[in-house]
Amino acid sequence: MKRSTSIRLIALGSLPLALAACDSDRSATRVVSEVKRYQDVDSCALAGYLWLEQQMQRGVLPADADQFNSLEEKLGQVFGANTFATPFYFASVRDSLEDRGTVQYLCDIATAAGLDTRLIDVEDIGLNPAGRFIDRSGAPIPSLFKLYPWEDMFHDRYGPAIAGSGTLFVEPPWKALLSNKGMLALLWEQHEGHPNLLPAFIDATPERPLAPGW
Repeated sequence: MKRSTSIRLIALGSLPLALAACDSDRSATRVVSEVKRYQDVDSCALAGYLWLEQQMQRGVLPADADQFNSLEEKLGQVFGANTFATPFYFASVRDSLEDRGTVQYLCDIATAAGLDTRLIDVEDIGLNPAGRFIDRSGAPIPSLFKLYPWEDMFHDRYGPAIAGSGTLFVEPPWKALLSNKGMLALLWEQHEGHPNLLPAFIDATPERPLAPGW
């Protein structure tokens, strides 16, 4: 493996998608898929802005200083520019304070953009006889952002109802493909020897003990 001398963040829109390790000649050696790191959204947007604000207050930075951090503004533009069916629900697992903080932050941005929003625990989402996802009051959920893995949802009791539920999921189910590290093995299988890829394989016998040295 070539030694990496820098790490670059690749972004699509506003959300981090991947980390690419680069060699001294600046060529990408490998790409590590990280398409679902929503837990870092509030850190990237809010913490960075607060740091800038505090540095200006202390006189460390000039009063007209700015930074390359418009994540919150761009998220607000996306929520405001799209015609989402409302109420727009934001869901996280009940006992995860970190996930709830992230979901609350996104919900606040959507509310500021003019959307009618709701917070809900994933555990409180149900399914009515018509196959619609509903909240605890029985109201249908027309639009949903969930901080909950698609891979788990596919295997949950209500997984088979996803396609016909009528709910708009923000993010779409196909993101489960990009977020799976198995894609690295498929890329190597189809493009073995490519200079921007490292060997990656799916172990057909995961129960087998690792070889000495691993």
